[in-house]
Amino acid sequence: MSNLTNALDRIENWLIKNQPEVVLSLQPGLTHKEIDDITQKFPGDLPAEIYEFYGWHNGFSQFNGYVIPFYDNYLSLVEALQWSNEHLEWYEEWQPNWLLFLDCNGDCQYAIEIGKKVSPIWYIDIECDVCEIHWLSLTDFLMFVAESYEVGAYYLNDKGYLEEATQQLISVKRKYNYQGTDEAAPDTLFQPYPPSVASGVNLSDENALGQLIQGLQAQPVDQAASTMMQAMAANTLETLRNLSFFEQDGSQPTLSSLESIMYDSAGHALAAAKLGELGDPGAVEPLIEALNDRSSEVKANAFHSLGQLGDQRAVVPLLDRLEDPDDLIRSQAALALAELGDARAIGPIIELLRTENEWQCSAVASALGKFKDPIVIEPLIERLQSSKKNFLDSPHTDKNFISLRRSVALSLSMINDKKATDTLLEILSDRDTVSLAQTGTYVELPNTTQIAAEELLRRQSPVVITILDELLQDLEHKVRFNTIKALTNMANIQVLDSLLVALSDENADIQLMAIRSLAKHKAEKAIGPLLKTLADPNWEVRLEVVKALGNYRTPETFKVLVDMLQDESQNVRSGAALTLGNLGDSEAYTILQQSLEDESLTVRKIAQEALQKLDQTK
Repeated sequence: MSNLTNALDRIENWLIKNQPEVVLSLQPGLTHKEIDDITQKFPGDLPAEIYEFYGWHNGFSQFNGYVIPFYDNYLSLVEALQWSNEHLEWYEEWQPNWLLFLDCNGDCQYAIEIGKKVSPIWYIDIECDVCEIHWLSLTDFLMFVAESYEVGAYYLNDKGYLEEATQQLISVKRKYNYQGTDEAAPDTLFQPYPPSVASGVNLSDENALGQLIQGLQAQPVDQAASTMMQAMAANTLETLRNLSFFEQDGSQPTLSSLESIMYDSAGHALAAAKLGELGDPGAVEPLIEALNDRSSEVKANAFHSLGQLGDQRAVVPLLDRLEDPDDLIRSQAALALAELGDARAIGPIIELLRTENEWQCSAVASALGKFKDPIVIEPLIERLQSSKKNFLDSPHTDKNFISLRRSVALSLSMINDKKATDTLLEILSDRDTVSLAQTGTYVELPNTTQIAAEELLRRQSPVVITILDELLQDLEHKVRFNTIKALTNMANIQVLDSLLVALSDENADIQLMAIRSLAKHKAEKAIGPLLKTLADPNWEVRLEVVKALGNYRTPETFKVLVDMLQDESQNVRSGAALTLGNLGDSEAYTILQQSLEDESLTVRKIAQEALQKLDQTK
């Protein structure tokens, strides 16, 4: 066994013990011939490492965790070639013999250089203009990953999320000839604000109020002590003032951003936030004074804290801020006033809704719903309709409507009124808007469909299920996808029949979401339809059903899981073995022992892990 294959084996062993779902999402490996056929037009002879790597697994079928920590796109070989060709077209630093095989959320990539006896691994961060060799070979890279898992340099926290222990990671990097130029930094806690008076204040301290007020009013650091970023902001500010830039319309956001960089260093923003958490009415007056701070972040935190404190002394100062030249300040003031719930604010906020720009309009719409007053319904509808017209005229460029539509739905769901109910029904039924909205990449969660449907079900609307079923059978895939995405996040048992409708959708992604949601409901009514879905030709669909059946402890589902140990897909067989092990049924022990002879190494490993679990339950 080569060092590379050994490393891959160790990585898979760790994943099976700690995150077996990740392994189930890995596609089967490719044969030597399949790799040659896929890469026949790629320049240069492939190194042996590529044959070993893609012979192990051919990337993810769908993202379900990390194989290489924090790189969510472990690309199949076809995807690797496609992405590499695309990079070659628009990124001038990209070389024709680079094969991109790992991507981190589009921010950075790893590529292997083809055509050398030992192929180095390049790290590319296009946005930061970094392009350098990190590893001398794929073997070094994967041995580093394997050992990092084993020694706890990469580990799962209490919530099951992957984290890293910096000092251990540095040590393992050095052992395997890491070539990167980034400095090895010691473990430190992330500090969103620089150290300041407010940083060390304990809210349980009897002197916390005075200390935080002192922090809120502390003088900004002098220029000599400023960071490079602060100095650059100060110089830029002076230059723009000399050019009379700030006398022009639309200059306010630039001014606020520069002043925020300069003044946040004193810890004012942190102090303003902590004063709200403290809950002491003695903080109200200092926070009102902070509304005049030169930093937008300080003012935004002061708004939020005043809303938390709920003191009516803040109403008039906040009303004044509804006319601030900074659009962010206006919307934050509206949200704070909504938390205070003073009816005097309703009229001014309605007027702001009518005049506010598209960027901040959704925040203002959200604020109005918190008053729960039917008087806000018509203004919300009017603004939604005018924004919808703009959106329909230019759906690919105006993403603000998606956010506004969601905010209006949220606000209407807070108002117990027939007109609000009727408008929610219109929003839910508007399939054309749903279809166009999904052309953008920006989708809020929970999405508008979920918000409207959940509230309408709560109000016992007799037609909401009919509307959902119609959306799920729409000819437009985007409409069906948006709808199933909403249903997947809904716990209401009334949507069960709608999920069963989606179970037979022609699109695998929609089927998969329907299966996962049905598994959460654990309704016996779903067992029959789920079992029928096991005949689907797509192994991913069958695997998802196998995992779902783990929620049902019946003789019928047990027998089916045993039968699925003979499925043609190694992923499905692995899933069946894992599910049987999780059930803890001693009857599965002898059956799983037979899977130790499976032709797939992955199946054998998962069966062994399942048997160990059963041993522990004896």
